[in-house]
Amino acid sequence: MAIGVSGQPTHVARGLGRLFRLHVAFNVVEETGVDTYKPTPFSLAIGDESTKVRASLEAANNQYILAGLNLPKYLAKIGYQEPTAADGNNHSESDPDGLNFFGRLQKSPKYYGDFTGHMEAWTMWKTPWTKIYAPSKLLDGADLAGAPLVVDVGGNTGIDITHVLKAQPGLPRGALVLQDLPEIIERAKDLVDGSVITATAHDFFQPQPVKGSRAYFMHAVLHDWADDKATDLLRNTHDAMVKGYSKLFVYDIVLPPTGASISQATMDVNMMSLLSASERTKSQWEALLGGAGFRIVKFWPDPQEYEMLIEAEIA
Repeated sequence: MAIGVSGQPTHVARGLGRLFRLHVAFNVVEETGVDTYKPTPFSLAIGDESTKVRASLEAANNQYILAGLNLPKYLAKIGYQEPTAADGNNHSESDPDGLNFFGRLQKSPKYYGDFTGHMEAWTMWKTPWTKIYAPSKLLDGADLAGAPLVVDVGGNTGIDITHVLKAQPGLPRGALVLQDLPEIIERAKDLVDGSVITATAHDFFQPQPVKGSRAYFMHAVLHDWADDKATDLLRNTHDAMVKGYSKLFVYDIVLPPTGASISQATMDVNMMSLLSASERTKSQWEALLGGAGFRIVKFWPDPQEYEMLIEAEIA
């Protein structure tokens, strides 16, 4: 694309040129000559709805940036204590109606759609959890006659539960269960294989209705909640499990004692800014899960060194 006409740039073209210069610096477009540009893979991805890149950028513009800009003022207001309030928090103070993060999503369908798309993109970027822990291990000793193999709790539109089906394509109908809020499940029903995956609406702060599954899986769920709410969520899952048979898998960031990556540290502060929540260290995960009646079996490393898969069972 060339900017300007017959070598004489207009005022509009000059303004565009200044903006394109910045886009070049951020690899949104590539400069091929004086006032000429072409798209990069990143800019093409923005225009490709299947990548969910545009939705991710919109989600950042909708909520993340505004909350981040307000964070210094909010921290000063609370005396630089660690934020823990689910309501009346930093996001609430940056929201025009005083809503918390999830309250804004419920009120604004566009925001909800952008956020859900961002979660899809984020999950697609990460290592599939089935590459870390083979689902075939769960089949050993599994009784699928009356209960599923895996329940994906708060699983958005089903990317993680679909990883299980890809790894074990011969599973019977009902062996996999996807749970999330009703509006997300309506969207997921068009995206998952309904012949094997049962998509059901469920609020994870209510008792878990699916009892005795071989495994319950949570991906980037617990980091949204401070310890008190996370414990409530975990206990609902704990009460549905069978000791000695059921497993809990938590796929989330485990902060190292030193040397956290920029991605891990950024996500931790995002959780503070948006939800008064946090990422957790190994000892914090042990305390959280232990307080909800679990024993951690193993921390399985992620090849990308971003998250870890925490395997746990009833203590």
